[in-house]
Formats: sequence, C-alpha cells, structure tokens
Amino acid sequence: MRTWYESNTGNHQGLIVCEKTGENIAVSYDKKNAPILAAAPDLYFACRAALLTLEDDDNYYKYKDVVDTLRQAIAKATKEDT
Repeated sequence: MRTWYESNTGNHQGLIVCEKTGENIAVSYDKKNAPILAAAPDLYFACRAALLTLEDDDNYYKYKDVVDTLRQAIAKATKEDT
C-alpha cells in the first residue's frame, strides 16, 4: 500500500514524495527521519485497522490503554478531538 516514498536529495536531507502524483510531501532536514515520514500513511491505516479490531473484541476493556493510544494518534493525524 506504499503511498509515499523517501527520495534522496543528494545531501543530508530526505524528500518524501507521493507515489501516485509525484508531489513533494515533505522535506526531512535529517535523512534519518525520512523513513518514518514516508511510512506515515501506512502507519495511520494500520492504527485505524488495529483500533477497529480491538473495539470489536468482546474483551475490549483489556486493551483500554492501547485503544486510547490508538485513538489519540489517529486524532493527532486527522486533527480531530478525542
């Protein structure tokens, strides 16, 4: 599902590019931060899938801390209130 990828700028920076459109999404001023930025869409969708799975579990209360963390991360990514 790779939607963004890391591109080399030829210096110590990383460039995050949208695979579908070729649009420059972000510049990482330190190359070591580029992989996490490039993975952001995949991580977001993984968090949503995990949240749906855990919320559907009959033992939901066991995962309250994880569910809360997932909800906070999703809210941060989408600028929604928790």
